[in-house]
Amino acid sequence: MNEYLYLPVDCLDFHPDNIRRDYPEKDVAKIADSIRARGGVEQALLVTPVPHTADRYYVVDGNMRLAGARRLGDNAPPLKCEVRSGLSPVQQHIIMLTTTTFHFNKNAIDEALAYKKILDETGWSVRKLSKQTGITKRLFTTVSYCCNWMSPSDSSSLTENYPKTREW
Repeated sequence: MNEYLYLPVDCLDFHPDNIRRDYPEKDVAKIADSIRARGGVEQALLVTPVPHTADRYYVVDGNMRLAGARRLGDNAPPLKCEVRSGLSPVQQHIIMLTTTTFHFNKNAIDEALAYKKILDETGWSVRKLSKQTGITKRLFTTVSYCCNWMSPSDSSSLTENYPKTREW
């Protein structure tokens, strides 16, 4: 059973494996304005407890809303969160990838690396990953092909201009 809690912003952390690396200031400002005007978020953030840490949660879905709330600083209201305990890292990755499919334009390299991480961690076939996510096998085949010829240093150099930390 899922639990809903209103959590203070300082208990919420950006997920370390979040596919989003870019938080455009204009978009963050709009979300912050909406949170301020509405007194919170309408759609709950999906969070999971940070392992071996009390009262801290990773945001699996809703990192942009978290960025908006953090922009409000001390004026940020507690955020409505759906707490999902017991999610494996792979389940978290799948949720992050499938819930962001239509939320924002992703960098193709970041998306490919995120899918590759799931393939590497699970040993799944492209077909199984396609069935688990609902994303077409053709896309995964392309991603798999690209990731097989790209070394970790290649992928790092291609994404090195993206911010690695968030300021909110």
